[in-house]
Amino acid sequence: ANAEALRLRSVARVEVGEPQGALEDIAASLTLEPKNVKALTQNAIIKSFSDDPAGAIKAYEDAIKAGADTALVYTNMGSLYERVGQPAKAIECFDKAIAREGGKASDLARALRAIALTNAKEYEKSISDCDIALKTNLPGMLVNELHKTRGMDLFFLSRYKEALVEFDIAANTMPDGPGKGLVVFVRGACRDKLGDKEKALEDLALSQKLGFRKPGSPPPDRVAPVDAELEHAVDPLIVQARKTLPQFKERCL
Repeated sequence: ANAEALRLRSVARVEVGEPQGALEDIAASLTLEPKNVKALTQNAIIKSFSDDPAGAIKAYEDAIKAGADTALVYTNMGSLYERVGQPAKAIECFDKAIAREGGKASDLARALRAIALTNAKEYEKSISDCDIALKTNLPGMLVNELHKTRGMDLFFLSRYKEALVEFDIAANTMPDGPGKGLVVFVRGACRDKLGDKEKALEDLALSQKLGFRKPGSPPPDRVAPVDAELEHAVDPLIVQARKTLPQFKERCL
């Protein structure tokens, strides 16, 4: 088979859920044409869904050196840097993606940049990106994440009433589970800050029923009785809340 046929078969194998075969085909294609930009980009895309984000980043760097220069390439690489806990590098990639072109890839890059800015503790900048991104046509899953992100930003800026609005929106549109439990938990922290102890307790109890546990909490069968100790509970949650970025990217690309 020639290089292009192997590349196209690799694409097809990705679409039918055969990642190993896709990797083998794209590797064979690159053996024949090691500087082919489309093949290098396809190789990076396949690797971005693996358990080796560092390897995927290297693959994107190789594609960029060969001439890949699109918003999609930089958006993907930015999301990988976010996965490995390097928000500053992620923001640099998202900046480049937004500067390259308009449209879907740039909208996604701005949404993901908002999340990275929160991780970098640049809350005002994150709010600005959220405001712009929420006016674009994004999948519902990412819209929920942006409302949660904006709520986190407002919480850390001590703007608790505004944060409540965002957490209400996110909680009302998310399926039950630990992710929704996180939103409800931090909403309870806002209510505690605002002096509404009763509703704070209700949210804390609901968050546990939804399966959310604070980092370091005991297993569910050994959870202590619900109390109002929400004062210092939120700090470690922002990292935990951002572990699902690959899902957003997969839904949007």
